[in-house]
Amino acid sequence: MLKLIAALALFGLAGCSSLSVGPYQPSEITKDSLERAPDNYSVGGVSGISRVVSDQLAKSSLPCRMQSFKMPSGQPVNVFIENALEAELRAATKLAAPEGRKIDIVVVKLESDTSKIRNGSWVLEFQYKIGKITRQIATTTEYGFDVDATEACRNTADSFDDALRANFAKFFKTLE
Repeated sequence: MLKLIAALALFGLAGCSSLSVGPYQPSEITKDSLERAPDNYSVGGVSGISRVVSDQLAKSSLPCRMQSFKMPSGQPVNVFIENALEAELRAATKLAAPEGRKIDIVVVKLESDTSKIRNGSWVLEFQYKIGKITRQIATTTEYGFDVDATEACRNTADSFDDALRANFAKFFKTLE
């Protein structure tokens, strides 16, 4: 009986472990899309469309099943997204803060679907605002998944950058 209790306690602890997202790295695909944009830009803020989304963005981790994964250096999710956008602008030599055209992001949806056995997916829906112009961009990014909860959440964390890149690239194409 004692072994069963110990095994259940160990299983419970494994379900509550925490993983980390690595520092964001810009991609060539996103850079190519952005280089064709006519202007230079600065990074505004990242906010949520509702209180629930705003609360999610203010945390330094995102949920995944019974686990969570942390943002680098304990930064809130909204700051991670701001820094990712800045990294993309810098990589494409389109960052012109503070005089560039300011890009604000309103997050409508930021969800990871971990309910499937074979593939997981990120669903991102962002409203990009530049002055009076608003573009709503929705993307779904699939990634390899796993039955093991820890491995599944590691894959979810590892694919967060890919999901952001896909959404950014789709937005940047609208600037051409």
